Amino acid sequence: MLEKSNPILWNVQFCLLYLSRILKVMGENIATIAVVWLLIEMGGDALSSSILFVCSSVPRTLFGPFVSPLLSNEKYQQWIFFSDLFRAITLGLVPILYLSNHLYLWLFFLLVTLQASTGAIYSQSVIALLPRIVAKENIQRANAIMQSSSEVIKLVGLAGAGLLIMFMSTTSAIFLTAVLYLVSALIILFVKTSNYYEQNNNLEELSDERKHQNSKNESYLKRLWEGFEIVRQHSLLNSMCLLVIFVNIGMAPWSALSALFVYQELHGDASTLTLLRISTALGALAMGIVLTKVKIKRLGALFVLAGIVEGTSLLVTGLSDWIWMIVFCCFVMGITLTSFDVPEYVIIQTTVPLHQQAQVYSVITMLGNLFVPIAFVSAGIIANWFGISIVVIIGGMVSIISGIIVYKKSSLSKMTLAET
Repeated sequence: MLEKSNPILWNVQFCLLYLSRILKVMGENIATIAVVWLLIEMGGDALSSSILFVCSSVPRTLFGPFVSPLLSNEKYQQWIFFSDLFRAITLGLVPILYLSNHLYLWLFFLLVTLQASTGAIYSQSVIALLPRIVAKENIQRANAIMQSSSEVIKLVGLAGAGLLIMFMSTTSAIFLTAVLYLVSALIILFVKTSNYYEQNNNLEELSDERKHQNSKNESYLKRLWEGFEIVRQHSLLNSMCLLVIFVNIGMAPWSALSALFVYQELHGDASTLTLLRISTALGALAMGIVLTKVKIKRLGALFVLAGIVEGTSLLVTGLSDWIWMIVFCCFVMGITLTSFDVPEYVIIQTTVPLHQQAQVYSVITMLGNLFVPIAFVSAGIIANWFGISIVVIIGGMVSIISGIIVYKKSSLSKMTLAET
């Protein structure tokens, strides 16, 4: 199941993409805190906070499949550039309008929605760009490095946002986010793919992609539907998408209610919640390091196992009131986070034709998160009736059962890297 990974990875193009990604993730997580805090300073209440959550998360998920048919196969760098540039402009307008007393609540929500929507362009463009700058044998390692690094940067961004707001101002934090997006956009313009891509990829794949590039007469709707059809007809992708849907539903109660769980069930404070989040990030980092050193041949098995283990960790978390057991479970959940995401990316990048990878990724992301808002609301209602621990346990059972069903009924867990 395991084999040594090829050490040749850190080419200049990957380094540039990596640096752009780091700056983008840093900016996103500073904005996560700063934008919410600015809403509070504007007098926002619980309802407006819920609206802000919808504006910052839902558009990005739903927007992806509709923009993927428009992405040019040879111009992913330009799409990433304009995505980051647009986000820099929209977020940069927020502190300017606020300080000039022209930031109305509806305009604030609109700007947040616009910048969140264009974030989908970055995610799927990176998925499609990576195989064009990294040799196929290093795809897993490249994804692992980017995923594990992102978890660490998330913590740095969250902590940095708090310090910026404390010692400077909320508007300064948001303005810094805009600057980080702008620098990320400028860096991505220096990424080159053509020569490296043609030297390191199969000539048949290049021929297929060129044929696709020459077929410009397909309608937008046909190309849009193509992504959904690929996921529906491809047995591995179909099984993977189903597991993503149910694991995300299972994880929703913990994502939405972890702060209240700490406060009500563990009688802890913000430092306790920080401890749990650090533990999760360390778990994700640890597994990312492992995946940079060891190549997993049975990626499907790792993907399915991660869903089952994540559900088990949620189940133990809901049943336990011992803080260090819950810290350990959060560490395991971090491991499963990387073990879940990296195989998903690699399977798409190695089983889907190059010109369709962005579409397939956006479709799976949209379907995987389509029911999460409903799961958030349902978790809150059930928690009010029966307690937070019960709803976390239910979420864990959903992940475990769905993982077992996919393992028994699908060939996903039997897929090996050689088959890709």
